[in-house]
Amino acid sequence: MSTLAEQIDGGIAVDIRRDTLAAAAVRALGAVLAHAEVATDADGYLELLEFARRQVPGPR
Repeated sequence: MSTLAEQIDGGIAVDIRRDTLAAAAVRALGAVLAHAEVATDADGYLELLEFARRQVPGPR
């Protein structure tokens, strides 16, 4: 049986706040690749999706 780290390239952790979303892209083993903070509106959600695709393009 394989571990999760062997199945994914990384992940996105999101801290949900009233006015902003704070996100961190991490490698499968936990190293932080990048972080972003966006507004909690439609434009912010789209920006966060693009951030995720750009930072962890493979399986997540």
